[in-house]
Amino acid sequence: MRTKYKASEKMERRKIRLDVVFALFFVILFVGGGGYIIYDLNLNRTQIDDSQNRPIHSEVLSSNIKYKTVENDDYTLRIPEDWEEINRPQRIFEEGIRYYPYKYQGFEGDSAGRWLEVYVDRIPVIPVEKIVEVEAQSDRLAVGEFSPQCIDIVDYDTQKYNRNADVEGEWGDLSFECRLSTIGNTIAAVETDAKKGYTFSVSGKKKTYLLVFADHGSSEDNTIFRSILESFRSK
Repeated sequence: MRTKYKASEKMERRKIRLDVVFALFFVILFVGGGGYIIYDLNLNRTQIDDSQNRPIHSEVLSSNIKYKTVENDDYTLRIPEDWEEINRPQRIFEEGIRYYPYKYQGFEGDSAGRWLEVYVDRIPVIPVEKIVEVEAQSDRLAVGEFSPQCIDIVDYDTQKYNRNADVEGEWGDLSFECRLSTIGNTIAAVETDAKKGYTFSVSGKKKTYLLVFADHGSSEDNTIFRSILESFRSK
């Protein structure tokens, strides 16, 4: 009986030692695996490119818009593929003076309510809600920033002027006719002021242009106007 007791005691101790070994093995395995995961994450840490975090100046980014080229004796430019050139309308902004701009317009889908007018040599003063800064460079335009809504950047007498009244506006060094509207989105591309337009010198010839864009559709997309301006070439 005494011998059997000793054998049983030895077996019990051996079992305890095995349990301890297995427990240590799993602890080492767990710690080592966790350490490797932490090391791997640090080694392959995702880098965030802050250079792409640029502010959007009152512009909505366009997507999947296809363009086509239109051309006449005065210029060439690109407009959205689903826009159409319409008969040159008669526009009157100043008493007794009539203007007949080239006009391109969208009629369906997102393009409905969007249009572009191009004035050549005879330049009117057109009331707009915004302007975009441009600079004439040979036969093309360098395009700058879009202004905020002009009602937010001009000083005016709220008792004297109602919504949709027109007042003289300035943004930076640029002057324009400001329409006091909180909902409109008509934009003139301006280098000096809206009446002077911009002068290009091509083969010794000078022409003056004014481009006016309107977006009264379901969603504003001012980058369409930027694309048009960047494609513009004077003749």
